[in-house]
Amino acid sequence: MIVIHQHQEGDLDRFLAANSDWIATHDVDMTSFDQSVWTTD
Repeated sequence: MIVIHQHQEGDLDRFLAANSDWIATHDVDMTSFDQSVWTTD
């Protein structure tokens, strides 16, 4: 699964926390979770 979530610094943690129930109940495999950051500068 790929999620592109545009966010300010630190918002990813809040996004994951807010969606943790959905992630758990839909058997999302977070073992391969990888966060990457890029800019358009």
